[in-house]
Amino acid sequence: MRRAVPRYLAAGSPIHELSERYLASVHMLQHFLFTLVAAPLLLAGVPEWLWRALLRPPGAMPVARVLTRPLVAFSGFNALLLLTHLPGTVDLALRHHVFHLAVHAALIGSALLMWWPILSPLPELPRLSPPLQMAYLFLQSLLPAVMASFITFSNSVVYDYYATAPRIWGISPLEDQQMAGGVMKLLGTIVLWSYMTVVFFKWYAREEAESKEPHWDEVEAELRQLGLENR
Repeated sequence: MRRAVPRYLAAGSPIHELSERYLASVHMLQHFLFTLVAAPLLLAGVPEWLWRALLRPPGAMPVARVLTRPLVAFSGFNALLLLTHLPGTVDLALRHHVFHLAVHAALIGSALLMWWPILSPLPELPRLSPPLQMAYLFLQSLLPAVMASFITFSNSVVYDYYATAPRIWGISPLEDQQMAGGVMKLLGTIVLWSYMTVVFFKWYAREEAESKEPHWDEVEAELRQLGLENR
C-alpha cells in the first residue's frame, strides 16, 4: 500500500488538477513522481511471485528479456521522455484526457523498464553489476538535463497551453516554465545520484567483507611451511 502512495499523490491529489489546468512546473513534478519515485518503489514492492505470474504466459519471458536489456530499457525510456515533453505532445495531452492518460501509462511502463537493470527482483532478468549500475544511472542523470536546459533557458514559453492558462500565485508563464526545467534537472539528479551513492556503498561494503575472508589456499601454504598441515 505504501509503495502506491507516490502514484496516488501525483494522479489523485491537487497536483493533478494544478498540472492539468495551471502550471507546467507542477506538470513536471507529476511526471517526476511517476518515473523516478513511483516506478522504482513499485518495482521494489511487487513480490517476486507476482512478477513470475505476470511473465508466465507463453512468449512473455522472451519479450521481457529483450525489453529489460539495459540498452533497450535506457533508450526506450529516454526516447519516450523526449517525445512526451515536446511542445506538440504536451499541448495535445492537456487538451485530450484519454491521450494524457495514455502518456502517463507509457511513462510509468517505460520507467519500470528503465529501473529494471538496477532493481530487478528476478535472477533470470538480472541486475547490472554495481559499477555498471553507477555508470547507467550517471548517464540517465545527464540526458534529461539537455531537455531541462532547453526549457529553462528558453526566452519564450514553449508550451502554448500553459502560455494561455489562468495564472495563479503571481507566477508568470515564463517563470513557471523555468521552474519546470528546474524540477526536471534538480529533482531528477538528486534521486539518481542518491541511488548511485547507495549502490556504491553497498558494493564497497561487500568488497571489503570479501577481502577480509580467509583465503584457504594461502592458509594451507603457510601451514605447510610451518610443518603443521594435517597428514
